[in-house]
Amino acid sequence: MALSKDRRKAIEKKVLDTFALLEPTKDNYTKLKDFFKSMNDNKFEDWLKALKRGDANIRMEAIPHKNLPKLDNIKKAADYLKLPLEDYVYFRHQKTGEKVRSKYKVPMGYFHVQRLQQIVRKKTSTGTDLSARSQITGQLVSDSAIGRVSDEELYALTTVDAEYIMKEFFGPRSDNVIKRQQMYQKISTDGFFNYDDLDSNINQQVTLNYLDTTILAAGLQSDLVSDTELRLK
Repeated sequence: MALSKDRRKAIEKKVLDTFALLEPTKDNYTKLKDFFKSMNDNKFEDWLKALKRGDANIRMEAIPHKNLPKLDNIKKAADYLKLPLEDYVYFRHQKTGEKVRSKYKVPMGYFHVQRLQQIVRKKTSTGTDLSARSQITGQLVSDSAIGRVSDEELYALTTVDAEYIMKEFFGPRSDNVIKRQQMYQKISTDGFFNYDDLDSNINQQVTLNYLDTTILAAGLQSDLVSDTELRLK
């Protein structure tokens, strides 16, 4: 369905009004107004689609000591867009694990994150077979390599505080063979498993022990799998 005249007018007004409040000199306001005038309805709709895909954006050119927004300008623009600049923060208590709210509201920032292309667009299948592994490093190889967790996926799990998911991915589903056998046994007998019920032994981590051996072979001291920390003498 083609974009209606009223819809286009409302979008342009929202963008231009925001920049008028954000920048008193209205330099960017004028540029954006000319930019909108240069496009017909079809090009304007294509530009909106490019914004949605992340192939385009709306930039503000700010020159020091000339048109840098002040806090008052930012506050007016945020109020116009109905964006709160302060809010309470919730975090987990280090000992109890309960969620605790900050006593006062704290400044907020907005960061637009696109979907992970590695997960959504590029991967055509999900690896469930974890049997093909390197006997030296414990890493997935051959057809099982698709089951690896990428850096982007690790960042995503860390961001949402998925602690137990990471423990499973980097424990029994990774190079800890003993934990993996215990996990499968629990699932076969009970239909589920609790990660905390699995044995925890750092010597079971193949990759970590391989790295420790490599460091020692290089003539360096290592405490990756030892019980005591190295101390400078």
